[in-house]
Amino acid sequence: GWVATNIVRGTTELFQQALARLAYPVDGAGISSTMNALFRPQVGTTEKDDYLVNFRTGSKFLEPLGVMSKWAARWKVRDLVVGFMAFFVLLPFQRFGFGDFLIMPSSPESYSVPLQDGLYDWSLEAVKQWL
Repeated sequence: GWVATNIVRGTTELFQQALARLAYPVDGAGISSTMNALFRPQVGTTEKDDYLVNFRTGSKFLEPLGVMSKWAARWKVRDLVVGFMAFFVLLPFQRFGFGDFLIMPSSPESYSVPLQDGLYDWSLEAVKQWL
C-alpha cells in the first residue's frame, strides 16, 4: 500500500497533503509489511504464498480477470491495470482493506531464476564501490 513518507522530491505540497490523509502512516501500518517480513518466523515457509502485503484485495482481486497471468505481464497489461488501480483505487480506499499480516503470491517474474541471477549481478555491480 501507499505510505506517507517525505522521500519523493519535486512533488507539490498538495500531493504531500493528500498522501498524509490517504496513505498509511510511516510509523504504524505503513511499516507493518516490512516488520512482518523481518520478524515473523512463518514468512517464507510456503511455496505458494511468499509476498507480504497490507491491503486485502491485492492480486486476489485481479486473478479472476487474468491480469496476473504471464501473458498479461509480458504484454504490460498487468502493469497498466495495477498502476491505474494503485492510484485511483488503492490510494483512496486502502485504509478500508487493511490487514496487518497478509501473504500472497508474488509476480510471475519473481520466480524466474535467470531474472533473479540478473538482479543479483546488477545489484552487486551497483554497490561494488562500497563493498
